[in-house]
Order: sequence, then C-alpha cells, then structure tokens
Amino acid sequence: MPNYAEYIEKTTARNSKVIVSFIFIAILCGLGYGAYSLVSSGLNSISNSFSPNSTRSIPEVSGHVGEQVNDGQMTFVLNSAPVCFNSTSATKLCKFDVSIGNHSKTSASFFDSAQKLVDANGNLYDVASPYERSDYSVSFVMSDLNPGMGIRGNLFFEIPKGVSPTKLIFHDSMFSGGVAVGL
Repeated sequence: MPNYAEYIEKTTARNSKVIVSFIFIAILCGLGYGAYSLVSSGLNSISNSFSPNSTRSIPEVSGHVGEQVNDGQMTFVLNSAPVCFNSTSATKLCKFDVSIGNHSKTSASFFDSAQKLVDANGNLYDVASPYERSDYSVSFVMSDLNPGMGIRGNLFFEIPKGVSPTKLIFHDSMFSGGVAVGL
C-alpha cells in the first residue's frame, strides 16, 4: 500500500528544486541579456567612432610648448619642441618630452597609445613602437597615477620624411575628446 504522505513530500521537494532551478536560469538569462545589450550598444558607438570611414574630430589648439593643458583627469605639458631625426630612408622619428599629472581626486591611468600626432593635412599618427633608446622609459608606456602624482617621459612618433607635425593631441583615455598642443 502506497504511502501518500511520503509520495507528496518527495513530489513537493522535486517540484521545489525544479522551480528554484528555473528561477536561477531565468535570472542568469536576464543578466546575460542585460550585459549583452549594454556592451553591444557601447561597442557599436565606440567602433563607429573609430571606423576608417568616420572622421574623428581634431580639437583646436588649447596650448603650446611649455603650457599646461587639461583633458579629463590629466594635466599635460609638452616640455620642449619636438626633436626629429631620420629613422629610415623614408621616415623620421620625432621625440616629444612630456610631463603628465593627475589633478583629480582618484587614481588614473596614462596610456601612451591614446596620444595622437597631427600633420598639416589632418592625418593622425599613433605612437611609435618602443625603441631601445637611453631616453625611452618602459614605465612611461602605461602608468597608474594617484591623485597629485605625475610622470615625465618621451613619446615617439614615426612619420614620413616630408611631413611636418602641427599638433600633439593628449588624451586622458582612448575615449576622451582630447586636448591639442600646437607645435
């Protein structure tokens, strides 16, 4: 003779596990969809602003050699005029002596790869690969700066020989609008 109380207890326990599992899966799916929506909308706007067919806005000059300029959490100073010398038969390497400081109340990271050089035609150049030079500092490539802290180092840009740089654009991150220093 079946024990109905025991049967009901087992069925209820099994149903409870199924319901809890279903709720858990529903929550995970909701979180996953929310994360996907957030990331995909952000990536679409970011990728559109960096696509080859889009035109990034180049900021107007806000300062010159020796003057302090600000972008986001960072303060930048181009300490001297750039020094350019032949790199290959077709290119030259330009060195920029730069000081960076964090003027905010929280830590911030400086990335040399976020900085851009502009020529007279509006072409944007990325920082050159690290060179084995006595005036190159590996710690300058990426630096975490606490509030009130600063760092000084050199940025290198490799450009065609016939090109003259006109602006150096400093960014406190790759997503900032940047601030331009006239050369």
